[in-house]
Amino acid sequence: GTAFAWGVAVRGRGPWGLKASLAWTDPPGSLSADVVLVNDLDLIVVGPDGRHWLGNNWTYPGAEGSYAQWDRLNNHEQVWLEDVLPGRYTVVVRGHHVPAGPQCFALAVAGDFLADPAPPPAPP
Repeated sequence: GTAFAWGVAVRGRGPWGLKASLAWTDPPGSLSADVVLVNDLDLIVVGPDGRHWLGNNWTYPGAEGSYAQWDRLNNHEQVWLEDVLPGRYTVVVRGHHVPAGPQCFALAVAGDFLADPAPPPAPP
């Protein structure tokens, strides 16, 4: 689906970490559906070393491949990196399944960083 990306330059290690939170108002789903979520967005944070963190992936944070767990149930996702390395991070919001679009969303990013004026790389 369509993806939007923002770059942030983390200034250094410290107690701040990096936290990205995504939320959206989902259209009403069917009460008889197995999964009530209608529009499904993904939150991804890509680190300076290319490592990916997925929203709400608390079981295997930073895992890739078969250990990556996408959240397909919630309309709020978060990535919280407590111990970050300095460098450029890319925060990506991607539409996984948006049958009732377009879908508006809110994204908040907190930490000790500067907005990166360079365009971010293409979203994964």
